[in-house]
Amino acid sequence: MYRYARPHEGDEIRILTIGYRTLAERTRMAYSNCKTNVRSLIEKLAVEPIGEFSYTEGTTFLVYGYREVLRRRRAVGLTHVSRHRGIVFVDPATGRELTGRNKGETSAPETSALVLDENIESSALESVKSSALESGALSLDKISRGKETTSSSSASDLLPPVLRVLYQFVPAVDDAAATRLIQACLDRAPDATIEELLEFISLKAAQVLRSPEVRNPMGLLQAAVPRCFEGESFRLYREVRQREKEAQKAQEAQTKAIWEAILDDPGADEETKQLARQALGL
Repeated sequence: MYRYARPHEGDEIRILTIGYRTLAERTRMAYSNCKTNVRSLIEKLAVEPIGEFSYTEGTTFLVYGYREVLRRRRAVGLTHVSRHRGIVFVDPATGRELTGRNKGETSAPETSALVLDENIESSALESVKSSALESGALSLDKISRGKETTSSSSASDLLPPVLRVLYQFVPAVDDAAATRLIQACLDRAPDATIEELLEFISLKAAQVLRSPEVRNPMGLLQAAVPRCFEGESFRLYREVRQREKEAQKAQEAQTKAIWEAILDDPGADEETKQLARQALGL
């Protein structure tokens, strides 16, 4: 969302008007997963809807940059996370989960707060990635940051995560139909990754289910998904994904250099240096 948005108040606050279906297509997510992820970003103060929803234009969001997100979270006491039941914000003094209803009620003083930094968020994303493969959920971060699992395993090895995605769209799917779909994809691209399989299945399933006339959604998926692994379009898809990964690595290197420069700056205050240490994992 940050990449698609335009500057609004400097580069730390951007603005984006987009519909959920358009956003789902751009991020290659299922429509329902896209709405869930946006709600999570709103709860985590990374984006903020403004104005009224429009059927012709969609929803307008303020999309915040990294430093602004940290500032907003810290202002309401969202400084600590727990990974016991997913990634949730908690009161550092009581361990009580902080939600949209009670955030800002933390009993810990701000001066003693451990700020949620980039290092923590990166770790959280890896945790979300792992649980997404188990649950069948997809996210753009999982595709761009996650370590890919190659298809050196057989179709039967890839069956469980694929079934979990298919069940969201075609509850009556059986093992044999899912296995045939996987094998057809592997026949076209033997090095296909599980991330690619889940992404294309979710994308095509979301498209198929838009039409009330579809009587055999699994049959359509068995025809449509394997074609995603063919020809020049698949080569370009991988090329774009590779560029995104390289850009992400470059961004992470740049962010690391900024934190290291803060540590080396004799004029930086101790609070900022502590934030830098946390971001660098020191």
